Amino acid sequence: MGGYVPGAGPSVLPNESGLLLKKGTNFCFQLHYTPTGKASTDKTRMGLYFRKDAPEYEIHSAIILDLSLEIPANTKAHTQSSSITFRRDVVIYTLSPHAHFRGKAANFVATYPDGREETLLSVPKYDFNWQTRYELKTPKLLPGGTKLTYTAIWDNSAQNSANPDPNRVVMWGEQTWDEMLYGLVQFRFVDKAATLSQNTAQAATP
Repeated sequence: MGGYVPGAGPSVLPNESGLLLKKGTNFCFQLHYTPTGKASTDKTRMGLYFRKDAPEYEIHSAIILDLSLEIPANTKAHTQSSSITFRRDVVIYTLSPHAHFRGKAANFVATYPDGREETLLSVPKYDFNWQTRYELKTPKLLPGGTKLTYTAIWDNSAQNSANPDPNRVVMWGEQTWDEMLYGLVQFRFVDKAATLSQNTAQAATP
């Protein structure tokens, strides 16, 4: 349904859309804690707004990731990418890059069926303390067969003042001293008949 990261605000969906919560749905929270050396109490809360009417479209999310991430030690700019291909026509609403302390830059590039490329989002100066969902001013139509590539750059050098240890080879991990190649996309299907029957993982797979 969503998540919270440093600097993030509330998730507000387009007026014509909504998220489907089926009867009997259970909520599962995944929380990433870092020990501070003293006992603490968590007070996480989540607020939901429910529609009185059914939305025209259902919102879906797709995650572009690569668990094989490996960032060499003492590397100023390590680049790695991962892609998904949409099998159906979709409309993109938001794009969200995510990394940890070594994150330096990121971008999302669409490669259309005819081979043409278009940069949908470029974040040249990523900041872990100010992560946000980038909402497209005009939602972007991507025809079926379009490949969406997420590319991230990490600074694992001593010049990165936030770097916990530049001498370490950094792998995928949930703690901030590890890293992630993780890009989130919010979209809807153009074919409304597909919205309630197609699983996101099936509709947006490599």
